[in-house]
Amino acid sequence: MIDTNDPAAVRAEAERRAKLREKGARTFGAPDSVSAAVDARALEKQIERAGDVLMQQLGFEVIKFSHPGKTQQTPGIPDRRYYRRPRIVERIDGRFWTPPLAVWVEYKSATGSQRPGQKLFEEMVVACDEHYVLGGIAELRAWLVAQGITDG
Repeated sequence: MIDTNDPAAVRAEAERRAKLREKGARTFGAPDSVSAAVDARALEKQIERAGDVLMQQLGFEVIKFSHPGKTQQTPGIPDRRYYRRPRIVERIDGRFWTPPLAVWVEYKSATGSQRPGQKLFEEMVVACDEHYVLGGIAELRAWLVAQGITDG
């Protein structure tokens, strides 16, 4: 994250984004739907937006932790926490109950990697038997399949 009060940091970020654009990466905007292409060149913010749309379509509520600027939040806390409350669903073949479910998600672009604080946070979450996903849309979809929420 950059310090928006520091002109040198802002210039450096602008130069970094210009280099990404030269390589073909999109540095602004986001997919309008989950079906939009989220490829290896996608930026983390675009991946986050596509993940939010996907999870909302599946009945999850979105809690965002990532934001620009300096904060006092816990180091290593993931970008998102998704919650699905328990509910009764009516279908043609009858009624069924969807159990509550929550997952931490740390989104990364194809070139991104976990920082040490993020690795420690993941270890804590896993040790407490909570769900944690690291990666992009493909990793999130694989988790959803493993949970029996979607079939692919």
